[in-house]
Parts: sequence; structure tokens; C-alpha cells
Amino acid sequence: MKNIQVSTIFMLLLLLFAAGKEVTAMGLPGKTCASTIKLAGCKNDNCLKLCKQTHGESIYVKGACFGDGCLCLHLC
Repeated sequence: MKNIQVSTIFMLLLLLFAAGKEVTAMGLPGKTCASTIKLAGCKNDNCLKLCKQTHGESIYVKGACFGDGCLCLHLC
């Protein structure tokens, strides 16, 4: 059940990013920002590693394939 909730929250953040909004997510300390990184042959595991390399090894850094690259969510 917790995985479904986390996935739902992540998808909502993706939708807000697509609308160009900065968001404050419940349970996160501060505002959440999003960035994209081009990655051919995207795989979610590779995205998470790339996002953590770019934005730091934090539990608040998330990454997933989105379009033709990775979408990274991280604290601003």
C-alpha cells in the first residue's frame, strides 16, 4: 500500500512539474524542484543514479524516465 501512495505522490509531482510549478510536498523539508536530463535508452535505475550524481546522495532525490530522458525531483 505504501508503494502505491509513493507512486501516486511522485506522479502528482510530475504533473505539477509539467505545469511549470514549484511544489511543497508533505513530509519533505522545503520546496521540491524538478529538472530533466537527456538520456538515450532510459531505464529508471539509471535515472535514479544519474539524478543522485547530479543533485546529491539524498533520500529526497528521486528519478524516473520521462519522455526522452530522466526527470529528477530534488529539494530546491
